[in-house]
Amino acid sequence: MSIDLFLRTKNQPTRRQIEKIIFPLGWKKATYYSGYKGLSYYWFNENNYESTRGCWLFIDYNPVENVPKDTKVVFHAYSNAGRSFADLEAQNNVIKQLKKAFLGSLYNPQEGVCSYLYYEIPEFTVIERGCSIVYRNFINNIITSKIAVQDDIDEFNYKKENLPWMLRFDKGIIINNLIIPYIVSSIEEFLKNFFVIYVNNQESIQKNILKKLDLHSFKNMYTKKVTIGDEYARLTSFQNIPKIISAFNEIEIDIEKILNVNKIFNKKEINIKKVIAKYITIRHKIVHEAFIDIEINKNDILTLIFATENFIDEFKLYMKKNKNIIIDIDEYL
Repeated sequence: MSIDLFLRTKNQPTRRQIEKIIFPLGWKKATYYSGYKGLSYYWFNENNYESTRGCWLFIDYNPVENVPKDTKVVFHAYSNAGRSFADLEAQNNVIKQLKKAFLGSLYNPQEGVCSYLYYEIPEFTVIERGCSIVYRNFINNIITSKIAVQDDIDEFNYKKENLPWMLRFDKGIIINNLIIPYIVSSIEEFLKNFFVIYVNNQESIQKNILKKLDLHSFKNMYTKKVTIGDEYARLTSFQNIPKIISAFNEIEIDIEKILNVNKIFNKKEINIKKVIAKYITIRHKIVHEAFIDIEINKNDILTLIFATENFIDEFKLYMKKNKNIIIDIDEYL
C-alpha cells in the first residue's frame, strides 16, 4: 500500500530553486519512474540500514484535477508498503521544507485532512533493519527459483528416440540443475550477510572475535576500512553444514537446532538439514565439475525449495524467540 502526501502551491519555483532545497536533505534526481514523465527525485539512506524502501518526490507543473484554484505546482511525496520510520520521516520533512519555501496547502489523502503524515511505524534496531533487507533479498531469490522450475519431460518417449545420456542436452534438465547452485548460493549469501550484520552490532561477540584475529586481519580492518564482521566472515566458510554450524556457534546461534527439523512434503517426511546438505554437495559438482545430473526432476527442485523456505521460517522463529530479534520487519510496517 502506498502512502501519499501532497503540497499544492500557487507559486511556480524553478527546478534549480527546488533542488537547492531538497538536495541538502539527501534527495537525488531519479532517472526513471514507471508511468511518470515529470520531474522525480528519490531518497534512500543506506547508513545503518535506515531505509527499507526509500521514498519518491514527484513534481507536476501542470496540475489539472482535484487541486485548489490557481494551483500552479503540485509536490507529491510517495512511499511504498514496507517503508521504514526514516523513510516516512523523510517524506514528511521534504514537504515541510518545500512548504516553508514556497507556501501552499497540504493534503494527506489517507486521512482526508490537510496535515502531515502520522508516525505509526515502529522503530527497529540496526540488526533488525539490516537483516530484514537480507531476508527480503533471500525471499526474492526463492521466488525467482520457483518461476524458473521446469516441468519433467516425457522420459519414456524421449528414450525411445534418444540415448539416455542425451538427456543432459534437454533444456528443462539443464535449467533445473542450474537452479540448485542458485538456491544454495542464496542460502550461503543470506547466512553470510546475516553473520556480518549481527557481528557488527553485538559488542560482546566482537570482543570474543577480536581475540581470534591475527595481525593481517587487523591490518585489513585498518587500511581497507573493513568491518570486524566482514573480516571474520572472510575467514569463515558458509559452504557446508558443519562449517555453517561452527560459524554460528561463534555468535551464539544454534543453527544445528534450526536446521535439524522434520517436515512433511508430498506426504513424505524429510529432514531439512539432510536435504540442504545433499544439494550443497550436488552444487559443488555442478559448479566445479561442470556436472549435469540427468536424474534431477521437478520434484527434486521443489523439495529443495520447500526445505529452504522451511529453514528460513525456522530461522526467523528462532531469532524472535531466543534473541528477541525480528528479521522480517515488513510484517510490522
